[in-house]
Amino acid sequence: MARHHTIKCDLILELSPLSYTRSVESYQQHSRYIKGQRPESLPVSMASAITPGIDLPTDIRQFVGTYMGKKIKQNARELFTNIRLVDLHVKPSYLLDFGVEGIEKLVSLIEEMKTRRYITNILNILQLGMDVIIMCPTIIKTMQCPSTEWESKFTIVDVSKRRGAPEVMCKCVHVFGQLKQVISTIDPDFEHIRLVIVDCKTANLTTIFGLLLGYPVVYWFENEDGLMANCLDMEPLVNFKVMGQGQKNESEHCVYSFSIPQRVFANLQDKVTEWFKVIYDNSEWTRVFCDLTLTHTTVQLNTVAL
Repeated sequence: MARHHTIKCDLILELSPLSYTRSVESYQQHSRYIKGQRPESLPVSMASAITPGIDLPTDIRQFVGTYMGKKIKQNARELFTNIRLVDLHVKPSYLLDFGVEGIEKLVSLIEEMKTRRYITNILNILQLGMDVIIMCPTIIKTMQCPSTEWESKFTIVDVSKRRGAPEVMCKCVHVFGQLKQVISTIDPDFEHIRLVIVDCKTANLTTIFGLLLGYPVVYWFENEDGLMANCLDMEPLVNFKVMGQGQKNESEHCVYSFSIPQRVFANLQDKVTEWFKVIYDNSEWTRVFCDLTLTHTTVQLNTVAL
């Protein structure tokens, strides 16, 4: 079941139903929510003309496939665009949600993108367990800065199974302490595009991902038994997406996607609105898109895997 809602936001008032799930099985089960539905454009007065930029490869699929192999071609535009968005600081990082055959191929692709001036910054590739995140080392360094106020920037929602229902964590000093410890072990490389192994055994991986990806609201749950259990099954979730519209009738690109339990959404709505305003005010996105919109819908899933 999905229900349409409107966010009170000065930047966008037209919202469409969209849903987000991490697993392929869940996506197929709930794909009827998103088929054929697209967010409306911003009002003309708010939409920005795309900034004239560099000459991109005529065939992005072919360019990416040359370095990543044929199997990656179906995700070529997503990968290429997200690397550019990280380079432009439109998003702090990009989590690859598809497999790659060898990190060295990804390194070669990013190196070639920099050589051809498709990107301008050195980027690092973080490996956290089986997952891979592309991130700018300057963002890592900023997160490691002692003056970074994590408590005001991020809100943590406790979704532990034993709790029974999601709840905003008021006292989360110990959680932030664990996360800061993990982030502090990352050794960013400002000179080379390379792989950086991150030891994340001491903290909740879901929460680390949320912070690195720049979500305003992130999940945390107790996982002492290693079962990754949570209390979000059949819990109404407000799913948010920031969508970018490219040039020449290109398909929309999902810049951000995350969810917030509906039962705590009322207290966090203003935080999400302000978060999106900061993203929108960063005009660098106009180098990639002609329009940027925030959409959300409410969904209820039988099983939620984090």
